[in-house]
Amino acid sequence: MEHLQSYLDHTLLIPTANTDEIKTLCHEAIANEFKAICINPYFASFASKILAESDVKLATVAGFPFGYNPTVAKAAEIKWAIDHGADEIDAVVNIAALKSGEYSFVRNDIETIVRSVTMRGKTIKMIVEASILTEDELKRVLEYCVESGVHYIKNSSGYQGDGATVDMIQKLRSMLPTDIKIKASGGIKSKRQAIKLIEAGADRIGSSACLNIIK
Repeated sequence: MEHLQSYLDHTLLIPTANTDEIKTLCHEAIANEFKAICINPYFASFASKILAESDVKLATVAGFPFGYNPTVAKAAEIKWAIDHGADEIDAVVNIAALKSGEYSFVRNDIETIVRSVTMRGKTIKMIVEASILTEDELKRVLEYCVESGVHYIKNSSGYQGDGATVDMIQKLRSMLPTDIKIKASGGIKSKRQAIKLIEAGADRIGSSACLNIIK
């Protein structure tokens, strides 16, 4: 596949990451023309300075990795991240509220997150943890995301449930309108795997193994 790099979010979200590793990640992304890096908010300002003269986007996370942070905290995280250079936000749906049947809360949480990002002209990817949801829960959360104007649905944070599979990406693609994109994430380690997920409908691949994927 040509231009595989343009699908890749070069990711480093482990809690032990340090500035030297983030610097290396940024330079690898620039050298290989990856679409974005995805890092925790603490490093946003540092990374944005390194990426400033490149086309690589800076993505960071909100409500990560479990999504149960208060909505106001997620909104504050998003504002802070964008103020410090983030181009894209990968935010986690409140799974606890969804599993509790608090659907109005879930809808409001998603609407607030999406509005906090889009009103600043940035890109929002909503992490839905698709593999741990029932059919009804998944249908509901996708409906709320679409209504709110989300740009991407991301199947997994990589911290719970299953990672990206061809079946899951195909399922998400069949449940979403064509203008909503999909980011596949979780356990993607090889070029073959990445290509199969793209063929299944993924528009973006999030992985900590991007260098291996492009070999």
